[in-house]
Amino acid sequence: AAIDGGVGSVTVTAFDATGAKVGQPPTAADGTSSVPTPGAGNYRIEFTGLPAGFASGPHGATSGTAVQ
Repeated sequence: AAIDGGVGSVTVTAFDATGAKVGQPPTAADGTSSVPTPGAGNYRIEFTGLPAGFASGPHGATSGTAVQ
């Protein structure tokens, strides 16, 4: 189980199935974010702008990449 807390001010960008950007809110201090999307469907989410000293972890069975 992960023991890390959330990270604030990370940019969360959502793209729809056509590749159009539909939202780009930053994360709150606790790492949460809410991307308003235009409706049901598949979306690609990218996390960018990690603060200094942070990096994406390795991809594995319980850990995704910076693109979901």
